[in-house]
Amino acid sequence: MYVGKSMDRKRNARRLQLSGAHTAVSWNADHPVGTAVRYWPIYPPIEGVPPRDTTTRSEAWTLGDGSVVVLVEGVSGGVHLSHVEVLP
Repeated sequence: MYVGKSMDRKRNARRLQLSGAHTAVSWNADHPVGTAVRYWPIYPPIEGVPPRDTTTRSEAWTLGDGSVVVLVEGVSGGVHLSHVEVLP
């Protein structure tokens, strides 16, 4: 039985939580504003679109569908955490 997009988003958000993916709270606890990250404009990466090294410019927050995003230098709008990797 299909219950609509709203329930799909809630289920997907719950699956992400259970998968061990970062929540906004866990990301912010480990990575302060200014953390060096590698950002992939397209993920999964494709040939010819290189990643960029940059820094975060905000704390992470959770969108209505459960996705966790953060602002990074040089990009307008939130970037999903699956598109960033913390640099050593």
